Amino acid sequence: MLLLFAGSFAWNTKGLVDCNGLFLLDQKERQISGYGCFVSDSTQVENWMVQGGYGLVGFEAGWIYEGMNVFYTWTLTAEKDFSLGYAAVQTDFRHLNFRVDVMSLPVVVLSTHWNTLDSVLFAGAYYGRGEIDSLYLRWESAAKLSIIPVVEGAFEDEFEFRRFNLGTKLGNHRISMGFTYGDTDPVTEYEGYVFSDSSTFWAIDPSYTYSNFPHEFSADYYYVYADQNAFALLREDGSEKRFFYLPIGWDINIAYLKYRRYSYADRNRDARLEAHALYGQVNINVPWEERRFYETMAPNRALTSSIIKTLSFSVFNRSFRVYGVGEAKLADTGAEYDWDIVKGRWHLKPRVGLDIFYMAADVELQKRTETSNMLYADHYTDTLTWDLDVVGSMLGLGFGVESPKRHFFTSLDIHQVIPFYYSLEKYPPVIQQVVIPEENPEEGPVVEDVANVSENDVSNVNKFFRLFRNGFMIRLKVGLFF
Repeated sequence: MLLLFAGSFAWNTKGLVDCNGLFLLDQKERQISGYGCFVSDSTQVENWMVQGGYGLVGFEAGWIYEGMNVFYTWTLTAEKDFSLGYAAVQTDFRHLNFRVDVMSLPVVVLSTHWNTLDSVLFAGAYYGRGEIDSLYLRWESAAKLSIIPVVEGAFEDEFEFRRFNLGTKLGNHRISMGFTYGDTDPVTEYEGYVFSDSSTFWAIDPSYTYSNFPHEFSADYYYVYADQNAFALLREDGSEKRFFYLPIGWDINIAYLKYRRYSYADRNRDARLEAHALYGQVNINVPWEERRFYETMAPNRALTSSIIKTLSFSVFNRSFRVYGVGEAKLADTGAEYDWDIVKGRWHLKPRVGLDIFYMAADVELQKRTETSNMLYADHYTDTLTWDLDVVGSMLGLGFGVESPKRHFFTSLDIHQVIPFYYSLEKYPPVIQQVVIPEENPEEGPVVEDVANVSENDVSNVNKFFRLFRNGFMIRLKVGLFF
């Protein structure tokens, strides 16, 4: 890649090519894969730094749901391939710097950082705004009937965020605290099927680092809270119909610990032992929504005007309301060792790592089905419950090479998921009746089991195991420094 900036003063340049591939699943019913390849370059001229980059990113996922017959069978696919340009300019002063980052999505991030001469105190502020042109979604029924539309469109929205951080460095100890908040807004000018969301979020991320060569230790915590309102619209001929609406409350907690010990007193030798541990928990809440036009799914409103005109009349309506809670937990611990073998001034860097993880999820949703026509209206509620437990490992192998004086470097890493145990239990729907309190209807419905209704046996879904059996990732890096 061509240098974005050059000068006649003292300067240094570092270029990098970084490519990643994720092959999580490749089966008849489900496919998940992604790739990314980035080329970047940077130049330092006195107190000015300029960076630039270009990348190609792609993602593809598919799910074939096989129902009781062709009318209940459908395919959902999501894909995205796009190129990404990136540029940044930073200027440094004695206690202050300013930076501008621009991406071709488009995204613009303005930031500044302040610190005392000895970094006893430091602070930063960030402002970002942009637009995300995300996945292309497509839903298609297996029943090839003209009255069942193919629903396809892109998920797009605009976002804005602000971030502040404050910290101190005392000897070998560094402590900082960050606070971020922002929101997303839908992109409204497109016709056809539109997928977007309107959300608010905020996050805190305290961090502690201890560094006393050859030892390094860090502890990080992240908390994210978000209120998300995802929806899907059909816009045509100046009209707008919402056929999907899902409000979700997100509560995310992540704690991460890492320890490093370098094997040589020479700081230019990168041989080291690293141990790490992670715990994450995600809680979601889908609240009850009883207002008209706020159904989770209203298929009748997804019909285009051309399809409706082919029907003599339409009196039958069916819609769905989903509400409930869910929780997912992930615990991971692992270790990695990196060698730094010198052969004739060349550095050979093999590495091996192993992680053991445990994942559990518990989801309980209520799905209320509402039907109506000219003569009657009725509804019933199903209870859907999933319990998941997975224990497994991830093996990582890598090898890197650096030239004398480290002007050239390259590395290749591969990771493979190896499962030990899995259990996915799905409790089939149980017919229930829903009673909405007359005195306080805003408190939501009360779900009661219908008398004399027997439950089916719990079924184990072993197909979930194959998702982890196929988990594989590869990463290749090539760099140049001069």
